[in-house]
Amino acid sequence: METDFLNTQRKGTNTHRGMRAPALALAAAAIATSFASAQRTAPTPQSVIGWEPCADYKLATYEQIDDYFRKLADAAPGRMRIVDMGPTAEGRTEILAVVSSEDNIRQLGKYKDISRTLALARAAGASARDNDGRLGDEAARALAREGKAIVWIDFGLHSIEVAHAQTAPLLAFKAVTDESEEMRFIRDNVILLLAANMNPDGTTMVASWYRENLGKPWESRLPELWHKYVGHDDNRDWFMMNQVETRNGARQLYADWFPQIVYNQHQTGPFPSRIFVPPFDDPMNPNIPPLVMRGVNLVGDAMTRRLDEEGKRGAVSRLGFDTWWNGGMRTAPYFHNMIGILTETSHASATPATYDVRTFPKYFAGTDVPTLEPTTYYPSPYLGGEWHLRDSCNIMVTTSTAVLDIAAKRREEWLYDAYQMARDAIRAHARETFIVPADQWDRPTAVKLVNVLRLGGVEIERATAPFSAGGRQYATGSFVIRGAQPFEPYVTDLLTPQVYPDMRQYPGGPPKRPYDITGWTLSYQMGVRVDRVAEAASVATERVDVARVPQTTVPAQARAYALDPRENDAFIAVNRLLKAGVVVSRSRNAVAVGGEPWPAGTFLVAAGAGTAARVEEAARSLGVRVGDATGVGVGSDRSRTPLRPRCGGCARPASGSTTAGAATWTRDGRAGSSSSSSFRTRRSSTATCAPGICAQNSTSSSFPTPPTTRCSMACRPDRCPRPTAAA
Repeated sequence: METDFLNTQRKGTNTHRGMRAPALALAAAAIATSFASAQRTAPTPQSVIGWEPCADYKLATYEQIDDYFRKLADAAPGRMRIVDMGPTAEGRTEILAVVSSEDNIRQLGKYKDISRTLALARAAGASARDNDGRLGDEAARALAREGKAIVWIDFGLHSIEVAHAQTAPLLAFKAVTDESEEMRFIRDNVILLLAANMNPDGTTMVASWYRENLGKPWESRLPELWHKYVGHDDNRDWFMMNQVETRNGARQLYADWFPQIVYNQHQTGPFPSRIFVPPFDDPMNPNIPPLVMRGVNLVGDAMTRRLDEEGKRGAVSRLGFDTWWNGGMRTAPYFHNMIGILTETSHASATPATYDVRTFPKYFAGTDVPTLEPTTYYPSPYLGGEWHLRDSCNIMVTTSTAVLDIAAKRREEWLYDAYQMARDAIRAHARETFIVPADQWDRPTAVKLVNVLRLGGVEIERATAPFSAGGRQYATGSFVIRGAQPFEPYVTDLLTPQVYPDMRQYPGGPPKRPYDITGWTLSYQMGVRVDRVAEAASVATERVDVARVPQTTVPAQARAYALDPRENDAFIAVNRLLKAGVVVSRSRNAVAVGGEPWPAGTFLVAAGAGTAARVEEAARSLGVRVGDATGVGVGSDRSRTPLRPRCGGCARPASGSTTAGAATWTRDGRAGSSSSSSFRTRRSSTATCAPGICAQNSTSSSFPTPPTTRCSMACRPDRCPRPTAAA
């Protein structure tokens, strides 16, 4: 049946005009009143922020953007709601704007349930093993007809790429107040999840630096990471989920909303293009479902077509960016049966510039694709001229609108495709199981692996009795990950080795350089044993929501304790003990603990006042193994090496250092939470550094360097603070 996408009345129905007219008139009057009210009361971005976003020489902080979003939602509650996603590393609150029609907003719970049911291919509350809860094709089609497409569009992940953060208020205002037929149709058929900013801390940091240094050579060169721990690599965390901002987003994507399309905005495109838009370059990861890649190409083509229709030249595709790796904001959704879109828009500065076509390179870097001649994937080359931040923002509004438009027009297809991919994954891998044995040399890290997978929406069970599978015996407490689950591509891609294809620049030539990371097998990276068996394991289990650290028994009446150095978290336990003044040493040779051989380097903890309670607390909170070391190495100082607290400092080079960020992250308490440690990142004017540390690092950048650099803590030995725990 043909559908007129500017009118929700399907062609071919036989409703009599006379019967239909009064109802339509009443509906039109109600809608017109609602529209007029929304337009009259909704604040413009300029009225709240103080200037039109994307203006020359101006950048809004996250606080200003957040304030605008909340005021817009307060003024138009029928069309926009605010969801608090969670805290950032520095304590700000990430927000998600939910925008749709008044009727859809009233029924958000219903449409969320439909999206979840289709994404998981089973009825609400049913488990992956519950055949009675499986969704059938006809039921899925009925839900797809009833549901609304859910589209995620985010901004601000890479804070130094300033245009997308500034675009967020413009898109929000357009989506809420625009009364064109197109936007009304979009609101009726799409629920927009507009993530105002994926890195609020960095947006404020960059905006503040730009304002303070406007007109200086380093105005756009922030001298520190724009995420305090990982900087630019906040977009490399979506398979490991280390940072709190990543977890905030993952919960919305894989536990709450299950969007069909995820659009992640970035800068900058391959010069001199104005924007990179899918289709992507090869290679494609073979674990990505074909329907995902077809959807990516379809959405990308809709975006570039709209750009050219609006006279916005310079969109390029199939250049540099690929779909191989699993761990970026737009790539991880591929393995969750979601359409992941990346764009890279040019000119990441609020300072205008003029681009002289005479200075353009003949070919795009590293390719034989000409920059000034039309080609299949660059049919309307950019010809230079004056460029403002607003030009970049306008491009982003256009591509975002194109995504919403095609989501609305193919609403039912997107919803059913999500179901179909989940259904096929469950069927194709029904006779496969991944098992994380309870018997691990580093049990707490095995638990962390399980929880990382759970954050990605993987369904995991815990064995409540011993069992056998694949010819092996497994103990109670082993974790079971069944292949018969909707996000099976994610499981397989994270738990099996990657083999990057041998791609050459030309026959017999050098290898084609990968765009990004080529290997990320979690079990290898974390040192956890994971077995893959070609059968559906028959085992009594309980569902795992969050895996808990192993239960550990601390030997009573011990005169000394042993901590196993093969467990990563034993080092955290030792740091806590050292901070409390407990005497700790390491064995120089292998030792016998409880009749078992423990390796050289085993931590030996001398008992003293309060030691037992501290060891018990470490065992309870971290799950580390504790043995009775009474008599181990007694009377021989040569058998052990005493440990003493050490302190150090992290210099902040002028261009920012991910190494320093990672060290700070570990020091602040792991997993990005400084609240779990008494040791905080400081920016104090009284901090001093060993002469030359900052100076040496500040010259490592080819960019203009600001006159001062910062260090995170005192580096001089006489200024060392008390030792603190990395916990």
